[in-house]
Amino acid sequence: MRTLLRSLVVFAAGAAFSPGPVPAQSASPADTLPALRAAAAAARSAHDTLAWAGLLEELGLAHWRADRFDSALVHLMASRDLSAARGDSAAVARVSNSVGSSHYQIGNFELALQAYMRSLAIRTADGNARGQAYLHANIAKAYQDWRQFDRALESADSGVTFADASGDGHTLGYALNTRADILADLGRFADARADVERSLAAYYSGRPPISRRDSLSAWSINILLLGEIDLASGRPDDALRRFGEVYDWALKGNTLRGQANAALQMARANEALGRSRAAVEDYRRALAAADRTGNRVYRLEALHGLSRVSERLGNAPAALRYARQHEALRDSVFDARAAQRVAAIELEAEAARQRAAARDLREQQQVQAAALRLQRVLTGLAVLLLVITLLFVLALLRARREVRTLSGFIPICANCKNVRDDAGYWRSVEEYMASRSMAQFSHSICNSCGPKLYGDDWDPPSAAATPG
Repeated sequence: MRTLLRSLVVFAAGAAFSPGPVPAQSASPADTLPALRAAAAAARSAHDTLAWAGLLEELGLAHWRADRFDSALVHLMASRDLSAARGDSAAVARVSNSVGSSHYQIGNFELALQAYMRSLAIRTADGNARGQAYLHANIAKAYQDWRQFDRALESADSGVTFADASGDGHTLGYALNTRADILADLGRFADARADVERSLAAYYSGRPPISRRDSLSAWSINILLLGEIDLASGRPDDALRRFGEVYDWALKGNTLRGQANAALQMARANEALGRSRAAVEDYRRALAAADRTGNRVYRLEALHGLSRVSERLGNAPAALRYARQHEALRDSVFDARAAQRVAAIELEAEAARQRAAARDLREQQQVQAAALRLQRVLTGLAVLLLVITLLFVLALLRARREVRTLSGFIPICANCKNVRDDAGYWRSVEEYMASRSMAQFSHSICNSCGPKLYGDDWDPPSAAATPG
């Protein structure tokens, strides 16, 4: 239960809205509501669903900051439905996380898990490491409040892994704080302190630079957790000092959730110190703030504490009254049937992951089959090219064998002009040349020999005449 009391709920990846203090000069969320309502009405009249969905989301977040979680849910769920109708999966993931955070603040853990897992399925599909980190951390918180610590720690470890991969200091700081919270509940205080130190270092790493508001939020959630560790380790004075610092900042920032959270922790520290009357006052302050925010889990813890301390002070009627209120509220928050429904949600989420994995496997197989077909085609083309190359080389070699060139000294008779071959036989020029080249001969009479042979009967052929 103490998890929720010191939790920093993060909406979508990249947008954190802390229950801790805010700068004094910040505008009140309620101041922005009229303008947002007017803008949303105008977008609706203009049938601009994109702008309308965005403005409804902003309205939901404004109500969330003002601790009006029921109103926040109305606007956030309407925004999510519009985004789903538009097919905007990124917006659905972002707003579903916000819906889950609103349910979580009220204490509707079943509905919170449902919304978180819907968002996580989208963030997993699109590979958004930062979004997955926030969602795993949020799911871990819900499991922790459900007292399912093994699942909580498993989800928290996943959150830290994805946060490391994102490279974002704010994301890593939040994931580490979540895991430290769970480790503290498990009694692993040394590991919890180590994660708190890493959380603060991540928040102030400058990746990205931290704003004043985020700085105070990071400080407050980690100081509260260190106070929890001090209290569990038997140092209630140190714990009370830390809780008091956070409570003062919550008063300055006028954040009811921060006041309720710190007041509950102060009450527990005063109980440990034996200061029952001071504890009663702290529990009453926490109960009043919880009633104003509608946070059932804050109210549940305050009622339990008031019943316990009233009995210690000897005020039996008050102890009984608070105990009955606590029991009725506890049964509505931790309904046994809700645990079964949560198990069904987990099974459906696991089935969805398996379906997604099977789809990815089929796609990989299709890609591999296409690559294999391409490889076969390329192999066939390579073989064909090799065959063509071999045929070309063979043809070239044959051509080279058929081409004969004449070179060197050729012995020729000075009188008859016969040529002596390599075997020593005298052969006519025509015969010699034909045996050593591709040349062929035709015969005619030149202009010098014609008159000698035919005398006056010589009729020289024209230059264009075909030799024969």
